[in-house]
Amino acid sequence: MMVSHVREKDVSVRLNEDLIARLDKIAGMIKVSRRHLMKDLLALGVEEVEDLQDSGALQNVILARDLQSKLSDGQTTGVIVRGGLSLPVRIDEAFLLRLDRLAKRAGLSRQQLMKNILLYAVKQTEALAKLKAINLFDIIRELPKSLGEVFNLGEKVAN
Repeated sequence: MMVSHVREKDVSVRLNEDLIARLDKIAGMIKVSRRHLMKDLLALGVEEVEDLQDSGALQNVILARDLQSKLSDGQTTGVIVRGGLSLPVRIDEAFLLRLDRLAKRAGLSRQQLMKNILLYAVKQTEALAKLKAINLFDIIRELPKSLGEVFNLGEKVAN
């Protein structure tokens, strides 16, 4: 049996203390590490952006962002980090290529795209938590384990 190895790299993203604290709070709520949470949120965010791209809506989102920037006297509309900390996230190289492609398409740096995705994901997660829907994350996190147990039970019954 051949074992394929996924090559991963540590990539850093600079976040302000407020966003880091919010990530820590969410990580604590769902009982995962901050690093694991960041990786999952980035993966979900990239999936959403790619869906926008596939539907043709990404260009409209970029246009709206650029228009908003021009209407606000050219001030940047992204997350501005003064100070803050650089946090590492281990990402496989294939995912890193996807992230870079999307950043280029959006006219952003990889760093800016990662910050924007994390900020958006934290805001969405906080909104769900206010609605007490955060338990959904516990369910999602436990789903592979539960499905494995169901599969094992099915095998026992079949034998």
